[in-house]
Amino acid sequence: MNKIIFLIAFAAVLAQPVIAQAIVTQSYVNVNVNFLRSDPVIPQPGENVDLYFSVNNVTSNQNPTQLQFQLTPTYPLTLAGGESGIRSFANVLGPSSVMPIVLQFHLYVAPNATKGTYNAELRYSSSNWASYNSITQGISVQNVATDFDVVEQDVSGDTVTFGLSNIGSNTANAVTFTIPSQDGFATQGVNSNIIGNLNAGDFTLVSFTLKQTGASNSLLTKVFYTDTTGTRREVDKTVDISFAAPPTTTQSTNRTSPVTYVYYIVIAAAFLAGGYYLGKRRRK
Repeated sequence: MNKIIFLIAFAAVLAQPVIAQAIVTQSYVNVNVNFLRSDPVIPQPGENVDLYFSVNNVTSNQNPTQLQFQLTPTYPLTLAGGESGIRSFANVLGPSSVMPIVLQFHLYVAPNATKGTYNAELRYSSSNWASYNSITQGISVQNVATDFDVVEQDVSGDTVTFGLSNIGSNTANAVTFTIPSQDGFATQGVNSNIIGNLNAGDFTLVSFTLKQTGASNSLLTKVFYTDTTGTRREVDKTVDISFAAPPTTTQSTNRTSPVTYVYYIVIAAAFLAGGYYLGKRRRK
């Protein structure tokens, strides 16, 4: 009897309707913004620098209707001439997007900037700035570059020797001296010479076989080097080359000097006088 009651009760429980619990996920935009890099890594005063940020829509189950970004740098960092610090995107990030948006901003470092770290704040919003998040990135500024002086040291025929000196305050690593292709000059053989490292104040000589093919004496040269942060840099220098003027050639002419004519006349007159004298003596 007890078993029958238990089975009836168990069947009644199974007969109850099952109420499903649906998991409701709220629609929202979860944007992940990260700083990627600056180029160059450490800008110097008076130089441009590019900042790169990545944007991922990591967990949203719908496309955001709009994403807005605004970069605000602090002095001596400013937006480069004509550059806008605002970026807007609409319906570009899919759910759990793997490929990010990459934001690029062009900045300029004031020439009078002193060594230090200066901030650039990137604000971002998906609600027309009713609310926003932000990321702040510090940019290190210091004088890491150097400068060079290039002079003509010697010209011997087609061989031109240049004097190259590091006149800056920083070491230049992996220096390469190059004469690029240009009108008015032609190099024979190599047009680049690997120098190596030049400390501040160092001086070296480098030679090329060079022909002048035009009227200009101004030669463009390029110095490539790696600065103390590992950034590859290029410096252009113009040098005046004093090629020797080609020798002047004169055309020879078959002319006889007037003195030669007088000499011949005197000799002829002497022969005539001698012949006349001898003939007169024979007649006597």
